[in-house]
Amino acid sequence: MGMTLSLTAITDEEINRISTDQDALDAYVEAQEAALESGQPTPESVDLDKACHAVHVLVSGSIAENDTPASLLLGGAPLDEPEEDGFGAGIYAMARADKVQAFAALLEALDDDTLRTRIAEGALAAPEIYPHTWQRNEAGDVACLLAYARDVRRFLAARVAAGEGVLINLG
Repeated sequence: MGMTLSLTAITDEEINRISTDQDALDAYVEAQEAALESGQPTPESVDLDKACHAVHVLVSGSIAENDTPASLLLGGAPLDEPEEDGFGAGIYAMARADKVQAFAALLEALDDDTLRTRIAEGALAAPEIYPHTWQRNEAGDVACLLAYARDVRRFLAARVAAGEGVLINLG
């Protein structure tokens, strides 16, 4: 198992509705899961799987979560309480359209060559980065991380164009 992350498109209006009402959040998540299981259309999303921590470090330059735009992947405004161990069925947070736009601009400025340079310079060498396989700096791992970064870049560009925020599911 371990830490995984997905981002789902959501409007700021929907965020307003679910951010103050746990029942509304639960109903929203259940509706999305039911739609997915039944093959119904769901909001666009991107799954970073276990690359979320490494991509966060490559973009933010830091292991720590903070309140800067660069910390969107592991930050955001919490919508519910995490499980006791910090992981679970899903820790939900959200980022409104303005936060998504700021993070997308940062990520857009980091092309593959820049990210590759950060990796080569040891950006992922810290033992706290999960999972620890990124520290090997092998070609396959680097290619995987660059692919995830491109997926997030495309996903967020579409969110910016649509004026949308994201629901962050850290599980």
